[in-house]
Amino acid sequence: MKDMYSDSIVSEDDLKIYKKSLHENDKDTMYELGCRLGDSIANSCKRVEFHNLEVKGAFKKIVEKFPRIFDVLSDAVGENYVKRLQEGLK
Repeated sequence: MKDMYSDSIVSEDDLKIYKKSLHENDKDTMYELGCRLGDSIANSCKRVEFHNLEVKGAFKKIVEKFPRIFDVLSDAVGENYVKRLQEGLK
């Protein structure tokens, strides 16, 4: 998370609870905190950086084949995040 969204801001308490829920396989808490953390990241990151060129290339191929993915992401986390993601894919 910190590599791809290096300037994002998330609650350390939420992150600890999320990690605990992963370890304990607490799916309800994982879902709740995963959504909360995702929203925090999407709303606070200034840029999206792909450090692994293979992952970046594979993701680009997916969104080129299925461009409506950006519509789904926009509905889920907002147009500003989608713009930063598209910039990161250039």
